[in-house]
Amino acid sequence: MEKLRIRPILAAMAVAVACMGLASCGYWGMVTRYEPVLRSMEDVRASLTVAPEPPVFTVEGLGKITLSADRRFLFVNDVNRGVRVADLAVPAVPEWVGYIDVPGTVDLAYLELGGTEYLYVDSFVDLVILELDLPRTDATFGAVEVGRVLDAFPGDPYQWFWDDDSPVWFAEAIPADQVVVGYTTRTSLEWIETSFLPVYAMDGAGSGTAGASGSMARFALHEDADHALWYLYAVDSYELRTFSLADPSTPNEEPSMNAGWSIETIFPYRDLLFLGSTSALYIYDVSNSPDSSPKSPVKRATLNHFAGRDPVVVGPVGTSGSELDTAFVTISEDRWGWGDNVLIAVDVSDPTAPLDIVRRNMYGPRGLGLLGNTLFVCEGDHGFVAVDVTHVRDGATLDERLAVKQYARPASETYDVIPGDAYQIVVGTDGITLYDYDEGTGALTTIGELAAGAAD
Repeated sequence: MEKLRIRPILAAMAVAVACMGLASCGYWGMVTRYEPVLRSMEDVRASLTVAPEPPVFTVEGLGKITLSADRRFLFVNDVNRGVRVADLAVPAVPEWVGYIDVPGTVDLAYLELGGTEYLYVDSFVDLVILELDLPRTDATFGAVEVGRVLDAFPGDPYQWFWDDDSPVWFAEAIPADQVVVGYTTRTSLEWIETSFLPVYAMDGAGSGTAGASGSMARFALHEDADHALWYLYAVDSYELRTFSLADPSTPNEEPSMNAGWSIETIFPYRDLLFLGSTSALYIYDVSNSPDSSPKSPVKRATLNHFAGRDPVVVGPVGTSGSELDTAFVTISEDRWGWGDNVLIAVDVSDPTAPLDIVRRNMYGPRGLGLLGNTLFVCEGDHGFVAVDVTHVRDGATLDERLAVKQYARPASETYDVIPGDAYQIVVGTDGITLYDYDEGTGALTTIGELAAGAAD
């Protein structure tokens, strides 16, 4: 099983010269052959372990985040490796208190139900349900696997490998009982027939209480209007999967559906799901209405936008007594520089007819979070910014409608944020930072920091 990647050295000129007067044509170029490093799912399923402290993390860095119901414990995805657990009881001195080794995990969601705390995580193609024992009164963290949905995510849609900003795909199908955990390469100078010219692909394919999650999540929890049942939703590039949680340790798979194209994030709000894709915002209804239900989401609207990565958050904003539901979408260019860097405010007070209100250029915006009339936006290596959106509906100028207050610039690139009254939690590529925000002055002040312990 291998993938050919042709580095186009001398490409256009070489092809032109080689084709002059010849029946066949081609050129000399460097060809990289990819071989997947495989691991059996049987081995993966037997390897989940719990440790008191996280190990050093790899270059893949930190990813998705979610909080416990009491907002004391933060769960941070250690991309493709496991879940870190941080105790925020003393915001000035946050500390790592546990680690769950979950191979192939990139997403997670927290649910407290009936006094029991659960964490839902992906592990390659499986959905894993963990029962948590969080160290509120002692120093011991515990997590036990209490359920697993085998092959919940066919095709392992969440793991991606990159080589020089190009996606690594393999020429042959991976066996059903194997997953790819890495790859090896061999590069050589070869004669390449023009019929073998590569096609470069674009970037493809967070009664009970759900913990707050970051905006980059592909998992979302929703409780039906009767407070009778919880649902877990998961999106990949094009499919929306639904799991009903009558027994939270044994999710029941409901029929999945094609939900859009190049979907990257999901955000639950009231009885709606907002799906962010690289080219559109999709709004799905999960209310108990004549034509929809939490088991059978129905699309109410699509709002197309410029190409780019697309997380979204939603909430009521405006002056007192006149708040209206507003969605905020960040769009950022992809790995190859395609797309725009912009913040969009969208009127979703009528979810069947979303309306683009106003746009503002940003510096590579990523995750975002809304707290009252303040929007917090992560901008990668440009830092973290607070934006006053009180007058997004009625402001006279751009600087009034999307009023940038202050930038904070932590040591690592910022990725996502969970806002809160006490502090704002920002995850970066190699650690987390807690910020205080003064609504009156717009000042962002660092409260505490916690490094991930990157390898040298």
